[in-house]
Amino acid sequence: MFHFNKLYIMLHSYLNFYKKTSWLCALVFMLYGTSVKAQVLLNEGFEGTTFPPTGWSVSDNGTTYGTNWARSTASTAGANCTGTSSGVAYCQWSTSGATRQGWLITSAITVPASATVTLTFCDRESFSTQYNSVMSVRVSTTTNTPASFTTTVYTRNEVNVTTYNQRTVDLSAYAGQTIYLAFVHTNNDGDGWRVDNVNVTAVVNPPEINLLGTDNSTITSGTTTTATANGTDFGAVSVAAGTTISRTFTLQNTGVGNLTPGTITSSNANFSITQQPAATVAPAGSTTFTVRFNPSSFGSFTSTISIPNNDSDENPYTFRVSGSATAPEINVVGLGNTISNNKFLTTSTDGTFLGVVTGSATSLSSSFTIQNTGTENLTIS
Repeated sequence: MFHFNKLYIMLHSYLNFYKKTSWLCALVFMLYGTSVKAQVLLNEGFEGTTFPPTGWSVSDNGTTYGTNWARSTASTAGANCTGTSSGVAYCQWSTSGATRQGWLITSAITVPASATVTLTFCDRESFSTQYNSVMSVRVSTTTNTPASFTTTVYTRNEVNVTTYNQRTVDLSAYAGQTIYLAFVHTNNDGDGWRVDNVNVTAVVNPPEINLLGTDNSTITSGTTTTATANGTDFGAVSVAAGTTISRTFTLQNTGVGNLTPGTITSSNANFSITQQPAATVAPAGSTTFTVRFNPSSFGSFTSTISIPNNDSDENPYTFRVSGSATAPEINVVGLGNTISNNKFLTTSTDGTFLGVVTGSATSLSSSFTIQNTGTENLTIS
């Protein structure tokens, strides 16, 4: 079939790269000052003369397409799909006789986890006459070969529109994966398809860590004071009795992305983590962990508890715990002087050397004092 319309091509040859990308720069700038983290995963306006762009590929999926995807400098799209620029991806209609496909496949796109991911692109047809073409966007999570594109995320039939429209596709289902996109033009002597300003952006949905004490009050990260009320002051335990105290704290995720706590550590061995939190905490979810105070000697102790996590401004999340240990402590005094444990040499200054028995004396004696300098009752058996 001969199409007179297809002989008409409006030429545009001047460069307008700024116009094509200014909206994207504005989006990133707008989000930069907020807690939302925006990432540009793909930004292709086909301004370069190399086609397909580096990492991209073109295929006909074995359908022997005539004039497959190529770069054109005619009928381009500027910013917001208006105006013009210097390049556009263009797939011409196939020759008649069979349904054929032109595939334009992107480079690999690594999509961050916990993100809202959006594909936008500008597209238009070549003619206002209906030629029954079908335009679609497909996704592969494995390779860039056509057979691997098993999911269609956007499709439309030819609508006879020869001005650019911006298309928006939600790709959030692919957060945390590596994907390829394919722009597939299916037709039998159909219309042409122009695609420009292909952009994939990800707005990372951040987690927000929060720690609750045993009284469900918030313990602020970096806190260096302890309190009995929130469980950070463990009080006193008896070393002699071998008693321990355990406290369970709650980690909350008050953000909109998954929180991933790491292995919690204690800076002092007298405090140990006996229960680690869950590896992933969903938004509005929580998990718990347990700290045990098991001192090996008497005295006062503190420890910094450190919680590694993926919160961007509270990693690690730290807080302090304290506790004291009670125990008896024996001390022996002779003649006012302390006698050390396992003392071998005797001296007259502490009464351990009683002197020499002479003359009519039959014995010598010294008095010693046993003291308890500890914090529990001393039992002498």
